[in-house]
Amino acid sequence: MKLLFALPFLFYVGLTSLNKEETEETFTVFVEVTHYQPDGYAAKNLSTNEWIYTERGQNFFENLPEGTYRFTAYEGYFCGASSKTVTISDDIAVNGEITVELSGWCE
Repeated sequence: MKLLFALPFLFYVGLTSLNKEETEETFTVFVEVTHYQPDGYAAKNLSTNEWIYTERGQNFFENLPEGTYRFTAYEGYFCGASSKTVTISDDIAVNGEITVELSGWCE
C-alpha cells in the first residue's frame, strides 16, 4: 500500500528531470563570397564528417550546432571560392548569428 502513495511522487520526479534537460545551442551562419555569387554553399562538420547543404541560391545555414565546420561554395562558370574552417561557438556569435567570408575568384 505504501508503494501506491510513492508512485505520484516518482512520476513527478521523472517529469521534472525531463524538463531540466539542456537544449543544444544552435546558430545561423551566413556565408559571403567576394567577386561572384555562388548558387549555394556546403559545410562539413569535421567531427562527424557530415555534409550540410544550403538550398539553391540561399546563403545561410540554419540551426547549426556548435562545432568545427569547413565552409565552401559551389563553383560557378570559371569561378570558384576558397574554403574556410571555422569553429562555431557562442564566442564568435552575435545574437546567434555568424558570418563566414570566403575569397572568390573568376577567370
